Amino acid sequence: MVFDIDKIKDYQKISFVRVLGIQIMEISEDEACGKMKVKKNMKNYMSYLHGGVIASFIDTIAFFPGKLLPSGRKITTTSLEVKYIRPVTIGEVLTAKAKILHLGKKIGIIEVTVTNPEEKLVAKGTVSVINI
Repeated sequence: MVFDIDKIKDYQKISFVRVLGIQIMEISEDEACGKMKVKKNMKNYMSYLHGGVIASFIDTIAFFPGKLLPSGRKITTTSLEVKYIRPVTIGEVLTAKAKILHLGKKIGIIEVTVTNPEEKLVAKGTVSVINI
């Protein structure tokens, strides 16, 4: 089943989604896809995207597969592991794709891949969540 993004409860009202400028592009039961444009205020001391922004992007997109936040499930992150592959320059538009690997009664594990406009892997993350 594919979810109608317009019917999902005001995801743009989530303040951190607005801060990062995330746009949710697609949601299905087990997957979600979103985009984020890298802004000047997100750069590190070497003028590339700060790794914490990538981690936040991964953590945020992980909540949007349909069985999670869109279904009304209340969850919070218990752990986040990120592997950084390549630097990202200011102005690029990144794409994050989340996929539920496991969803039990209490704990879920979501894998998120982040790619650049050339569809090269930028980072890969695993997010563990728990029902609250």
